[in-house]
Amino acid sequence: MFALATPRAFYLWQAGADPEARPTYEVHGEELFRPYLARAGLSKKSNLDPIVFEMVVAAWLRDVAAGQIEHNDVLEAYRVLKGGQVVASQAA
Repeated sequence: MFALATPRAFYLWQAGADPEARPTYEVHGEELFRPYLARAGLSKKSNLDPIVFEMVVAAWLRDVAAGQIEHNDVLEAYRVLKGGQVVASQAA
């Protein structure tokens, strides 16, 4: 499985998907990340530092993987992520 998060959208590809394939799931990022940005006193209109956005996405992914949040409009994507593990890596 491969995921890409931007402030505008969250994209998820199923494991084994062709590298040229469109994402299996595409969800509006504003709705997903709004509660996490609000807790940090930020909004989507804030000029987000990439490190701050990475922390927001990591918190959201940990909550989804732990089954602590679900969104009915993208329930299948959440089922795919639920029970998963969040692994952070840093670029060399």
